[in-house]
Formats: sequence, C-alpha cells, structure tokens
Amino acid sequence: ALARVPEDMRYFCESVPETLAYDGAGTEIFCEVAVMLDLKLDKAAVIGYNIGRQYPRAESYQIMGSADLVIVEADRVVVVDYKTGNGYVPSPEKNWQMRALAYALCKIHDKGRALCRIVRVSEDGTVQWIDAELDELFLSVTRDELTAIYDKILAAKSTIDAGGVPDVKHGKHCQFCPAMLHCPAYGKAIRLWAGSPTDCSERLTALAKSEPAKAWRAITLAEKSI
Repeated sequence: ALARVPEDMRYFCESVPETLAYDGAGTEIFCEVAVMLDLKLDKAAVIGYNIGRQYPRAESYQIMGSADLVIVEADRVVVVDYKTGNGYVPSPEKNWQMRALAYALCKIHDKGRALCRIVRVSEDGTVQWIDAELDELFLSVTRDELTAIYDKILAAKSTIDAGGVPDVKHGKHCQFCPAMLHCPAYGKAIRLWAGSPTDCSERLTALAKSEPAKAWRAITLAEKSI
C-alpha cells in the first residue's frame, strides 16, 4: 500500500500505527460519523456522515457528537479521534467526548466494549497515540455520570432563569469559554484586587495565611482575567 502513496507523504503514512489498518473479515470502517445519544431513553443513532458540526437541535438529555474514525469489529467498537497542535487533551478514559461517543456507538452497533484511541499528529508528521479499553461496566458508569452532569446543567439553567447565580467552578474547561469575563468565579477573584494596593495586599496576605491554595488560585484567576 505504501508504494501507492506519494513520496512526500510516505514518511507520514509509515508512522501511522499498524493497528489502524484493519482489514479483518466482518470489520466495518466509517469516517466522520455524527451520532446522537439520548440519555433518558438510553438510545443512540447515527445522524449523518461528514456533516461537520451541523447537528439537528438537541432535545433535553440529548448529546450530539462526531467521531473521526469508527471501526466496528466482531466484539467491540474502535473510536479514533485525531488531534493536531500541542493543546491539552485528557486521556481517553477521562475524555468525556470519547466516553460519550464510545457509549453511543456501542449502543448503535450492539457491542459491549470499546477501544478509544487519541492520535496526535505533529507538525513534522510524526504520530503518537494513547489507547483506553472501556468495558461494559465502565460504559454503564459513563452513561450514569453523563446523566448526572446533564441534571446539574438543567439545575443551573433553572437558577439562571429564576434570576439567580449558578454554582460555578474554574478549571481547564474554562480555556475556550466565551463567558469567562462574565463568570462569577472569575469576578470573585477580581474583586479581591479591588481598592488601593494597600487594601489588596492586606486582603491577599490574610487569605494566604488562612487558605494559601485559595490565595494562589485568586492570583492565577485574576491574571487570566486581565
């Protein structure tokens, strides 16, 4: 197969893991698979291929997502996600995108386990990957945890609709959030610095003595908010 690849791309193809070259009997391979997972009904369905992010409107407790590559084997589903750049990406067993896709695709194809693989393609063409095997129990826990997360989302929405402020926490998930500057978690950190330099210093010193970890987070959040 490599002989048919142009020479300028051959180095990249040679570095692709051999385990991605599935050609076993009964194996099915799909690219850019968009799926819908209904957590309440515990059902999932394919909603299209190569549709980008043009998902239909989701109803309550429905999640939409796309898998770059799906390989359906005799006893499992393989879900592959390709990443470029150097941004932080959680490992597959901690990656909610991968976990939700794995659960949905196992429901669709009636499989009890999944292999999730994140493949990182560097600018120089080198390829690295990390795998996680998700068994039936792990997939079942995934559904329960996703449902609990959705419960919290709806509770926060109800609080906002009633004019209240939801309980929010900062973290790595804040990185691309468009509401960061309006977030109560960041606002609280900024208010710590309100007033004169002397007032700020006294408040921060007092906080550092009683709760040093909280003081450090306040400094970090304030720097990110500037």
